[in-house]
Amino acid sequence: MTRPPKPFLQEIDSAADPSAAPPVPDASAEGQAMQAVAALSQARGGGMRRFAVWAFTTLFTFALGVAAWDF
Repeated sequence: MTRPPKPFLQEIDSAADPSAAPPVPDASAEGQAMQAVAALSQARGGGMRRFAVWAFTTLFTFALGVAAWDF
């Protein structure tokens, strides 16, 4: 028989102080992602292309849901 796993306990001497952490640097937003989304939203594809994208998205979401359910 195998032994059941034992819990891992780690002793912490001092608690971390959030006020001592350095500030998060602000990255300059260039807006490339927003420009790409705006360009994609304005480009109206044909009916077949929109249906294909809808079908792929639907099937991908369904597969992701089934995988999450089985996990």
